[in-house]
Amino acid sequence: MRSRPSPLDSHVTTSGGDLINTRHASLARDLSRDETGQDLIEYSLLLAFIALAAMALLLSAGGGIKTLWTHINSSLTSAAS
Repeated sequence: MRSRPSPLDSHVTTSGGDLINTRHASLARDLSRDETGQDLIEYSLLLAFIALAAMALLLSAGGGIKTLWTHINSSLTSAAS
């Protein structure tokens, strides 16, 4: 008794005798033409770049902000006394 073929077994033989999986070939062809996720990837990369630039700006300006805050704090303390 021969077993029933699985729906995943969609192999066909070409005239040259090569075994081709039509589902994989169809999927590869569809993915190569599909551009629906391209905008999402571009916006994600842009957001990542902006986040890295903001972090670099905050890290580089951190020392200057601390110095400014210390100067303002000491000026207010001396003015209050």
